[in-house]
Amino acid sequence: LVSSATYTHNLKIPSGKPAGNMTVTTEEVAGTNDEVQMVFRAQKLDNKDFFGKSDPYLEFSRAKEDGSFVVVHRTEVVSNNLNPKWKPIHISSQQLCNGDYDRVLKDFFGKSDPYLEFSRAKEDGSFVVVHRTEVVSNNLNPKWKPIHISSQQLCNGDYDRVLKVNCYDWDDDGSHDLIGTFTTTLRELSTCQQGGAELQWPCINEKKRKKKKNYKNSGVIFLSSCQVVRVASFLDFIQGGCQINFTVGIDFTGSNGNPASPTSLHYINPYAPNEYCQALTAVGEIIQDYDR
Repeated sequence: LVSSATYTHNLKIPSGKPAGNMTVTTEEVAGTNDEVQMVFRAQKLDNKDFFGKSDPYLEFSRAKEDGSFVVVHRTEVVSNNLNPKWKPIHISSQQLCNGDYDRVLKDFFGKSDPYLEFSRAKEDGSFVVVHRTEVVSNNLNPKWKPIHISSQQLCNGDYDRVLKVNCYDWDDDGSHDLIGTFTTTLRELSTCQQGGAELQWPCINEKKRKKKKNYKNSGVIFLSSCQVVRVASFLDFIQGGCQINFTVGIDFTGSNGNPASPTSLHYINPYAPNEYCQALTAVGEIIQDYDR
């Protein structure tokens, strides 16, 4: 048996008849003697009993490398109480979280709430965040909504610029935990066409990789498809044969006053064009070349 390995063996009764199978799963044990002491209490729990109050207890499970959970501790039962306070818990960090303090913080009260954060490399080697996905709550196999973003915003139009993608576990106190990281480029992303093979990247947490001898990854991120759609510019429409007709309409509203008065926006100045005429001239001189 090796770390994080699963071994299944068929069982037989003495007569040789099959009697099912037994599966043994192992994981690497961290060498630590730290002891964790905790005191928990609760308030205003939902009442699940029909003829009285609930009899609550806490059950602690730690996440395994395959995303499943294994129970490591249960508190005593506090009878008939919706505001229980349990006795102090004394447990080794090895038993509680296999000595992995980040595992406790991330998955202590349930599964992760993952989201992705995209950053592009700057000229000085640092990174700037350009996009974040939505949070998928309580899910170790999340599927995020399609992302729509301009190449200018994503990578400044540089298909070979390095993009760093961080996968975080969202926490409501703002202390989001890093699950893992990978890097890519828009050129690589754009090779994933709809209906073709998915691209995938292992999500690497450097702290865990340094601490665990047999660390592989903290999950895998898959890309189902990537489409780069060119958005046509004004000149593209003109070169494609789009015709423009320039028509001007002026509404001489009474609120602008008498056109004969110098205070009116429609005042016909014998020495210089008014603001309306200036605007029409500026726009018309450009548009006239495209009026067919």
